[in-house]
Amino acid sequence: MWYAAAFQEKLPIAGGHFNFLPSWWYENYGIEHDRVVLDPNYRVKAWMAMEKAMHDRFGEARLGNPDPRPCAPPANWGNALIPAVAGCDVVLTKDQYPANRHLDEERIGGLSPPEQIENIYPYSETIRQAGYLNRKYGTDVKPTFGIRGELNDSLLIRGSEHLGDLIVDTRRARHLMDYCHQLYLRQMEWDHGVAPGGAVMIFHCANIMIGPRTYSEAILDYDVDTRRKVSELGMVFHIHNCGRAHEYIESYRKLGPVESLDIGTDSDLRQVMEAFPDSKVSYIINARWLKSAALSEIADGMKAIFERASGHLNRLFFNVADIESGTPDENLCQFYQCCRTAA
Repeated sequence: MWYAAAFQEKLPIAGGHFNFLPSWWYENYGIEHDRVVLDPNYRVKAWMAMEKAMHDRFGEARLGNPDPRPCAPPANWGNALIPAVAGCDVVLTKDQYPANRHLDEERIGGLSPPEQIENIYPYSETIRQAGYLNRKYGTDVKPTFGIRGELNDSLLIRGSEHLGDLIVDTRRARHLMDYCHQLYLRQMEWDHGVAPGGAVMIFHCANIMIGPRTYSEAILDYDVDTRRKVSELGMVFHIHNCGRAHEYIESYRKLGPVESLDIGTDSDLRQVMEAFPDSKVSYIINARWLKSAALSEIADGMKAIFERASGHLNRLFFNVADIESGTPDENLCQFYQCCRTAA
């Protein structure tokens, strides 16, 4: 995700945003995502066009900007960042996020994290582009790099064989996850150096493939060390689990204070909110449901969500991610109207 149309109006909930897939932008406005990543000048024009499109299309919801000015959004390699650093071939297309091909076993065995990430592609290219745009527009946007999670990136680099390694070849599994973790620590040092006090979100998208027990046995120690680094650098800590986040409450409590949790629609919303009373909870809305549901179904579904979050609406945020082409505008407007009248 590199662009999200944030809810700008003060609402009964903590807020939210709409995030549309690159295919939606390409099919509706001809915005080419490969150029968004590689061409900084094109990215600025695309950003401005997206801001204007959101305002024109969803003005009632007060999205976007009617008169956007040039800015300097940094390149976002998404899930392909760490695989690219590892040497995977990256595939860029007009209507998809960056993807990668797997690395062969021999090259994986020889992976060693660089001491200085700023000299390694695509970190170096992202930093170069940010400097170019800052000079051009007189801005001071800092190029920082999010972390995706040891399991997520290991699966992207090696493929599904990594799941087997977790059971039958733990040494090989550990080597790859150690590599990813060391890169994350270096990224955090870099981020802190250019933008002190930033945020770190750990992603547990692939946890659905292993479950809470294997997570606790094979992954949790990495997150504990990441949390240690977050505290050391004075950063803010977030967790993303787009599966059944409530099943990980016991483990997550071992990570200390959490600014926010990003949780999937299969999560027990009330259980998570009560387990973390000081954290904002970002509820991920199923974009395919939003695409196909009738307006009355959206109203009923949102009412049920608000009932589960009763007493905690001020901490409830909505992450409407991966909106597909063909999603009716009126469905999105209905969703937003429900947020306006949440009670």
